[in-house]
Amino acid sequence: MSKAFKADAAKRLIPLMKKLRKIEEDIYALVIKSIGNAQMGAAYWNAQKVVLNNLYREMNLVFKDWATKEIPKRYKRSMSLIKKRIDASVFITNVGKKGLTELLRTNASTQIVRGLVDSSVESFLSSSIAGRQNLKNLFITTQQTLVNESMVNVAVATGFEMGDLGEAKTLLKSLFETPTWEAIEKKQFVQAGKYRYRPHYYAEMVARTKFHQAHSQAALMQSANHGTDLVEISTHNTTTRICMPFEGKIFSVKGGSLKFPPLIDSPPYHPNCLHLMYPTFESAMEVQGTLKEFSEFSLGKVARPPIPKSFIPIGAR
Repeated sequence: MSKAFKADAAKRLIPLMKKLRKIEEDIYALVIKSIGNAQMGAAYWNAQKVVLNNLYREMNLVFKDWATKEIPKRYKRSMSLIKKRIDASVFITNVGKKGLTELLRTNASTQIVRGLVDSSVESFLSSSIAGRQNLKNLFITTQQTLVNESMVNVAVATGFEMGDLGEAKTLLKSLFETPTWEAIEKKQFVQAGKYRYRPHYYAEMVARTKFHQAHSQAALMQSANHGTDLVEISTHNTTTRICMPFEGKIFSVKGGSLKFPPLIDSPPYHPNCLHLMYPTFESAMEVQGTLKEFSEFSLGKVARPPIPKSFIPIGAR
């Protein structure tokens, strides 16, 4: 299911990625042109900043529009897939209190979707603002450096007018060795914390994270709807340390079970995390004869769960 979920997310992200890559190239071309024409006056630089602002505004609007349309779809699809998974099991007799349509119309579902959309947009906007400021700082520093360079020779000045970055680096060696310029060369125009990203990559990372959050929220809603307190984390034999303590284990949502540990965190555990969460049922495990083994594994008493058989103990990965 993790692979199918990943493929579905990628398919939904393709139109957004194409648009953001185009804007990314436009921003890069603008920065290169501006640095190449750094001797131009204030009117030129102000005009370039207007273009830069417009590009960032378009990029932000593209992501906002996409998130508003697609994240609710992801939540609804996850709710449907989880319901089908429950209905398809011959070991589960729990009947949902509400049908899928009724569940999606509840205030709780509305608030979950709204929160996911708002937080994804906020993440992208705040990071793009930081990235845009980095570019403005580069413009300012370049202007100041050139103003202070009173003995610029004719050859180098000509190089700047032609947009020759080789000549520009010769003149502004210390400037172009800074992390800011390195970020420009790599087209990393958004900044989240201390990290810089390409816009399309960061947008994809935020979107994937919210997709998985939507799935986890849908799992919790369906768990409550079908009267189970237990959820199971998917497994793909991860080597990511932050995920290892959760993979393949079963947790108690309310934390009142003696057989399973309390749910203290749910997927995604990190950006681009592939883990998913699903409702599971104690009665089904009893019928299958896996309850004791799942309990011992989830409580950390044994190294592997009864299923899947492909599970590799953490110490062997």
